[in-house]
Amino acid sequence: MSVTVQVLNKSGQVLDTITGKCSESSIKVDATSLYRRTGSLTLSLDPELVPNPDSILWFGNRIRVYVGLEDLRHIPTEYVNFLMGTFYIQDGDVNYTASSNSLTIGLSDKMSEFTEQKLEEKLEIPAGTPIDIAIVKLMELLGETDFGFIEPSAELEVVPYKIQKVPGDKILDIITDIRDMYMDHYCYYNKKGQFEFRKVSVQKKDEVAVPKWTFDESKNTPNDLTVSFQEKYDLSKINNQIHVFGNTNSFGFTPDAKVTITDAKSPFNVDAIGKRGDVLVETTLSTIEQCLAKAKYELWKRSNFQEQCTIESVPLFFLEGTDIIEVVHPLTKARTKYIIDTVEFNLATQGTCSISAHKLYWVGVEYGEEVKPVVDAIVQGIKNMGWISLGEQRIKDSYGISGSGENELIVRFVKDKLGGAQASTTGYDTTGTQVLEIDLADYEKVVSGEANGDAGRGSGDFLDRVLAHEMFHAVLNDYLSVTVAKYIPRWFNEGFAELLIGGRERYESLNGYASFAEKKRSLIARADALLDNDWVGDSTDYTASFLLCAAIYKTLSTAEWQHLFQHLKLSTGLTVNFVNSVIESATSNEQAKSIIMNTLDTSDIWARLEDKTDVDVLSVGGDYFLNLFGRKLDKDNVFNESDAHIDSLGFKLKIIM
Repeated sequence: MSVTVQVLNKSGQVLDTITGKCSESSIKVDATSLYRRTGSLTLSLDPELVPNPDSILWFGNRIRVYVGLEDLRHIPTEYVNFLMGTFYIQDGDVNYTASSNSLTIGLSDKMSEFTEQKLEEKLEIPAGTPIDIAIVKLMELLGETDFGFIEPSAELEVVPYKIQKVPGDKILDIITDIRDMYMDHYCYYNKKGQFEFRKVSVQKKDEVAVPKWTFDESKNTPNDLTVSFQEKYDLSKINNQIHVFGNTNSFGFTPDAKVTITDAKSPFNVDAIGKRGDVLVETTLSTIEQCLAKAKYELWKRSNFQEQCTIESVPLFFLEGTDIIEVVHPLTKARTKYIIDTVEFNLATQGTCSISAHKLYWVGVEYGEEVKPVVDAIVQGIKNMGWISLGEQRIKDSYGISGSGENELIVRFVKDKLGGAQASTTGYDTTGTQVLEIDLADYEKVVSGEANGDAGRGSGDFLDRVLAHEMFHAVLNDYLSVTVAKYIPRWFNEGFAELLIGGRERYESLNGYASFAEKKRSLIARADALLDNDWVGDSTDYTASFLLCAAIYKTLSTAEWQHLFQHLKLSTGLTVNFVNSVIESATSNEQAKSIIMNTLDTSDIWARLEDKTDVDVLSVGGDYFLNLFGRKLDKDNVFNESDAHIDSLGFKLKIIM
């Protein structure tokens, strides 16, 4: 590793480049502070570096620090250089000894130049000015000419009142006031020393960037650079609803806004832990938009910052504050996204970096009036055409289980991302409540009165079938309890849900194989990996899971099939010996896996799947399995909406519109 220091004057001209003299140095990036980059630099001291007005290391000059890593793939050696930041000298400490002389200087980015600075001219910004223009106008008044990314303001993100500042007002206070007008913005100086103004972009899941790095101690690969991982929890300050009141104006109007966490993926949502609200009165806020931004920001903090981690790692010099990283938990193996708060680099050859981050959750995306007809059509399908109850009845007839009727199932609508999960079910062991989320982005073409819920996305995505799939998860959660059901392997949970609605269409959608033999080999390999809980979650995994559960059906006797889920409910081996709990006749987990895989390999289901004249979708109620109706079940009649008489058989249904 090599540390290079460029010294620049105020105009950006490079005065000198210093290499090979750096030791015991560190740089910290703090996304939670106006002072984004700080640090210290220790240099072996030559006479020309002794700080004085004639030295290049004097106040007013800037320092640009690079870290170079030796690339051993090249001969002669080449270095890959990472820019760590552009700094101003804040202080200096010269040490003279008999053996060596050194200079330690404190570093901070340009924001530190305003620490004690006060406004020298009158500043006026008219009401209605977009806040991005307001912040740029302020910085230009301070003499700034070098700007990085300036986030364009949303339509209503404007200065709500005339800003009037006078000479003597503190610069940092003015910057903070404009930044915090809508609370979900931040400003700082970037690595190049340019001023930037950005908005927090983690309110919607589909807006979150791809993780810059994945820390996974479970895989012994060169990419695993983790030295240590620690977690910290503080759940005492959790809030899932914030109501903000602003300043009452001369007409008696008080702006206010309320934001609630309803996102089923957040463990702190109101359905999971009940309402935990707080009321804030902010007299500096004068519009509803400001109150809304404040409420969203406070809710985001209070549902994110309570779960934090600290990672010590081999230095990843490209990491930045607010970057997204992914961590595979060393014990649970769960993949979780975090957003970086601070990262500190030790620039010694054997140095590490220390990353502090908080777990990332999202606030559910509310749908607008433009998709209200779609919501009405789906609600009609649930209430009048049995899109939930028909799935429950098939689960009862095929698997012998049903909901208890004691717990609430909340149906919520979100508008997230086309092509993602059309629906999802989340259960909470604290309350027994479950939330079924339906993504309207995938069902904008559903029309009122259409029996199957066809949205033009293919028969496999008919809403009656998608919701039946989700109801298997809901019924299993209720039957076993959410606490127990979370130990059921993903392949089993998804496989039996697919078996309920049929797996033909998803199988046929898998392309890119040279032959049927190659396709079969590939799916059998994935099925074998799934039995060891190697879940990826793509369409291949869902098809392989369906095939495993089909093989289980063929393996078990009629009596064993009828009592499979009752046996699982009484079993104590759902973690280590799950497969053996399913195949009771086996003497070990490995033997049970072998039995299932042999059945799958020799099964005639492959011929049925490859038969282009066969219209049966291969659902558990069709002629290949239980043959509940004495006929094939094609894509249009997997469920018969005319048989529906109730919205739900086993849940207290609550539809949030």
